[in-house]
Amino acid sequence: MSLDWITPADRLRALPPYVFARLDELKARAREQGLDLIDLG
Repeated sequence: MSLDWITPADRLRALPPYVFARLDELKARAREQGLDLIDLG
């Protein structure tokens, strides 16, 4: 079943991404650049 017809409310779209999701994105970018990271959490 497709949910293409459902659109999030404006209030929901205005929320910032979760902090930990943002950190995961930053860590992935750093790894792509060849940087060594120590993930403590």
